[in-house]
Formats: sequence, C-alpha cells, structure tokens
Amino acid sequence: MVPLYRHSRINTRDHDDDAFDGLIVGMALSPSYGTVSVRRSDGSYAAAAKVDGSQSYLETMKRLSDQNACHPTEPYGTIGEGIVDAPRQAMRRARKHLGYPASADVSNIVTLISSLQEEVESQNPGRRIREVTVAVPSVIALYSEDIRDALEFLNIPSQEDKLVYDAPRSLLTAFVAHGCKNENRTKDVLAVEYTKQSLSAEYDTSSGSHTHLSGRVFTTFESGSRRSGEPGHSHALAMDIRGAVKAYNKTTKPKVDVVLVMGEEGVQYKSFHDTLCNVVREFGEPEILSDDSLYAASKGAAQMAWKHVTEAQRNREYSEKSRYED
Repeated sequence: MVPLYRHSRINTRDHDDDAFDGLIVGMALSPSYGTVSVRRSDGSYAAAAKVDGSQSYLETMKRLSDQNACHPTEPYGTIGEGIVDAPRQAMRRARKHLGYPASADVSNIVTLISSLQEEVESQNPGRRIREVTVAVPSVIALYSEDIRDALEFLNIPSQEDKLVYDAPRSLLTAFVAHGCKNENRTKDVLAVEYTKQSLSAEYDTSSGSHTHLSGRVFTTFESGSRRSGEPGHSHALAMDIRGAVKAYNKTTKPKVDVVLVMGEEGVQYKSFHDTLCNVVREFGEPEILSDDSLYAASKGAAQMAWKHVTEAQRNREYSEKSRYED
C-alpha cells in the first residue's frame, strides 16, 4: 500500500550547475512533514518542495517523542549497552538482508525521504542526488542509525551513512542557514518549531563553529496550530515554551540570546508569535529569527552537504599529493 502525500513544489531547475555530476541537497524532517532544498551553481540555496508525511509517519514520530521509546544505539558508551541492544540490532540486520527497511519506523522515514528525493530530482531532469544531509526534528528517540539505514535503503549518497556521523538536528541546520555559525560569541539558543500537528522546542548553547546538542528535546502533539481556536491554547503554548527553557537550563536565571522560529505555522499565526515573544522576553531581549521558517532547516542542511563534498575533495587532493611526494 503506497502512502498518500500532499506536495508543495517550487521550481529549482538550474541548467548551469555543471560543477558536479549530481545535486547537493539538504532535507529536513519535522514531526509531520519534510522539506528539501538544493544548492545552485551560484552558491545560493533554493527551496524545492515540502511533502506532508503519511498518517503512519505521524504515528512513528508521536511514538518516538516518548521517553519510553529510547534505547541504546551504536556507537555504544559501554559494553553493557551493546549486549542489551544485540537482539534489536540482529532484527535490523535480518530485515535488511531480506531487502526490507531496518524497522517499521525506518520504513515510514524511507517513504517520506523517497518522496522528497523524487521532488527535487524531477525538477532537475537527468541529475540525481550526489550528496544529502538530513536534519532531524526534536524527537528524542529518533536516532542517526534510522537516517543512515533509510538512506542506505534508498541508495542515496551521504556522509550520514558513516557510523561516526550524527544526523544534525534542525536547530543546528537552521542556525547555519541564518548565518549564525560564523559568530564567536557564545549564545543560548531556543529553537521552536510550530506546525499544525505539533510544537517542538530545543534549548542549546552555540559558540563559534559548534552548537552543543545536549539531547534535551521536547515535542508535544497537543499544542499544534490545529488547536489554535480552542480555549486555553495560548496559555498551553506559553507553559510549554517556558517549561522547555527552565527544564533545559537549571540556573536560577536562564537566558535566551537567539530564538529560531521554524515550521509551516511559525510566522502565520499572530497569536503564536505574540505568545512566543512574551515568553522569551522573560529570559532577556533575544534576537528572533523567523525568516524562511519553513525551509531554513533544509537550506542549512544543504550547506552542510556542500561542506562535506568540498572537504572530501580536499582530502582526496591531499592524499594524492602525499602519494606523489612519497
């Protein structure tokens, strides 16, 4: 049975981009949909499409947002974690050996990523993805192995197929898209993603070229914009956002320097924007970045994919030079 999707397409065909044989692409998964962006030949990054996930995908994200869905995963911190996780890994290997996605969760992720792939490649006839980075949402039990296995099943080239590589979260890639990664000052960053189905929040510290992803993430499917007309919705939003900051920062006076607003509904609902502004001002006078809230994360992911390509090229050139000098 093929899941049904609703697509939103933007034409990104670039006839002049012949620097590489394939497309440099960024994808960003949210709890209910995915977006894809592509690097153009002039170095800019263009939005390509948004694809809504199936009901099965939504149910997967709901389940993985529960703390009880967490489990050990490679690379393990202790030998004991590997022993505990061995039966689960054996089942994943067996499914992959039989030609299936590694798990039912991965199967739902595969279907959405495949649809995003079809969208961007159909806009660029004759060209396939050369490199992709997939950003993941603030879903606590969605692991890098799920993204690696999905890309492996689809045979899409990515640094994310490396065991040591962690799939970046949308907070990081949206931060990249807004050009904040070149700043040296340490900043406390709150990312808030507001969609029809969910509200996600993540609070972390960024310093120069590093954003310290702590694993402290929050997603609720009880505060999406579909409930915006219900009594008490704004109060519930305020409680969730305020609680996220206070839970993630245990200091007596937590602060917020930057707020990243993401999601399809992030800038469309005045009530949400007003509630967000009122809450974050309790923690300082933060800069609020809400431009391109729907595609910022996938554009930042595309920038990271391009960085992987250029770094790999430099490493190859260095290796060849070293062999020649030897």
